Amino acid sequence: PPPTETPQSLVTRTPTATPEPEIQTYATCDQVRIEGPRAKLKRFHFNVVNTGASPVRIDALKIDWPASNEILEDILANEVQIWDALDYEPPTVVVEWMGKARDRVISAGNTMDLAFEFDESAAASGYRLWINFDVGCTANGSG
Repeated sequence: PPPTETPQSLVTRTPTATPEPEIQTYATCDQVRIEGPRAKLKRFHFNVVNTGASPVRIDALKIDWPASNEILEDILANEVQIWDALDYEPPTVVVEWMGKARDRVISAGNTMDLAFEFDESAAASGYRLWINFDVGCTANGSG
């Protein structure tokens, strides 16, 4: 008998959306405010203000940023680099840090300059920020 061909099955794949990165959020921080959003050159800054009587440490954060900024390259706390993993599209979730934990601490009554450095000039607006602290609360701000 002549050889027969085995039919090949065709598999079609439906693209699925990649889920947006998330962090667990907690009760609103009574002792922390996020304020003073501003763009300067390739950086977008927030002031993170600890109005409480004890220090707080940043444990995790999520920032949604304008895609026109191209690449998130670094995060700095009071000019100290605390993250440099590069992210090519927003939003960015950070749960792993570089440097020492004390670099992410805001002492009682003090303010941290939290800066996000991009590949291109930072857009003047279009940012949303959520920060989880070691005391079990979340602060958020936008600019």
